[in-house]
Amino acid sequence: MSRILLIVALLFSPLVKADPTPEHLNKVEELFAVMDLKNQLNSGFDAMTPMIDELSKNLKLNEAESKEFREIYREWFEKDIDREQIIKDISKLYADTFTIDDLDQLISFYETPIGKKALEKMPLLMQEGAKIGMQAAQEKQGALQMKIEAFYEKIEKKRAEADEEAEG
Repeated sequence: MSRILLIVALLFSPLVKADPTPEHLNKVEELFAVMDLKNQLNSGFDAMTPMIDELSKNLKLNEAESKEFREIYREWFEKDIDREQIIKDISKLYADTFTIDDLDQLISFYETPIGKKALEKMPLLMQEGAKIGMQAAQEKQGALQMKIEAFYEKIEKKRAEADEEAEG
C-alpha cells in the first residue's frame, strides 16, 4: 500500500507547486521596485481609456454620456480593483516563472539605460498594441459573426436530425 502511495505522490508531485521562499519573493519585490510596478498599476486606468472610448463610440454615447461612462470605469478601477492583491498574485507568478538568478538578471537589465527606456515605453506600446488589436478584431468582426452563425446552423441541423431520429 505504501508503494502505491509513493508512486501516486511521485506522479502528481510536479502538479503541486510549493510556495515561493521569502528570499524568492524578496527578489521579486526588488524587481518590482526597479520596474515601479505599483505606479504602473495605479496608472493602469490610462491604458484602459482607449477601450472605454471605443465602447462609448460603439454605444453611440454623446460627450456628456461618454464622460459619465468613463467615470464609472474610473471609480470601479480606483475603488473595486485590489491592486495590492494583484501585486501579490503577480509576485507569485514571477517567483514561479523566474529563478532568483533570472530575477537578478532582469533587475540588472532594467537598471540599464535601455532597460529604463523599455519600462518607460512599455505601457504606451501595450496601449497602442491593444488599439491595433482591437481595430483588427473590429475589422474582422463580420467574418467571425458569419462563422458563428454557420456553427449555430450546423448545431441546429444536428439537433433537428437527432430529434427526428428519436421520434421516428
